[in-house]
Amino acid sequence: MAQPKILLTRIDDRFIYGQDVELWNEAVGSNLVLIVNDEIAADARKWAPMRVATPDGVWTRFFSVQKTIDIIHTATSRQWILIMVASPSDALALVKGGVPISKISIGHMQAGESKRSATTAVAVDDTDIAAFKELQKLGVELEIRYLPSSAPDPIGNLFNWSLGDGGKRIILPLRGTRAMPSVKNYAHLLRLIGYRRACRI
Repeated sequence: MAQPKILLTRIDDRFIYGQDVELWNEAVGSNLVLIVNDEIAADARKWAPMRVATPDGVWTRFFSVQKTIDIIHTATSRQWILIMVASPSDALALVKGGVPISKISIGHMQAGESKRSATTAVAVDDTDIAAFKELQKLGVELEIRYLPSSAPDPIGNLFNWSLGDGGKRIILPLRGTRAMPSVKNYAHLLRLIGYRRACRI
């Protein structure tokens, strides 16, 4: 059975947004953008705006995770595929289902409850981190890159504790862990989130 030509798999929870997909399509040379998402695949009303935003001459398909697993190996040699998913969990499900994904570009993951900022455009929670770690164990290359012309962000940002901003949830390491900041820096962090008495350290 011939392997499908998957040029890149990209995590972007906006899917086709602005000029992003056009730039990525040009960068990798795909002629088929495959949106893999159970919710969108089940709601045809959401397809039209994405098709309008897709570059001329590029096909767009909307499949569930399971349908993608079931039919990806029927792709022809003339189909050069850019896969778009919303989460690392969906990407992991594809890989475990036998979809030959070798590299994942992480572009945008929206901030939310229990998430922390890995970059200005990517926020992760424990479930995301666990999925990313498992993808790495399965030999998938991970890269954080907003646009093809952008410099990649350090992949370690996905796994390191960081201080959020903009009112997002802030997670600090526990004392005694390797990620523990110095006493002076710890006081500064606490001061930023309103624990003013700690500033006397």
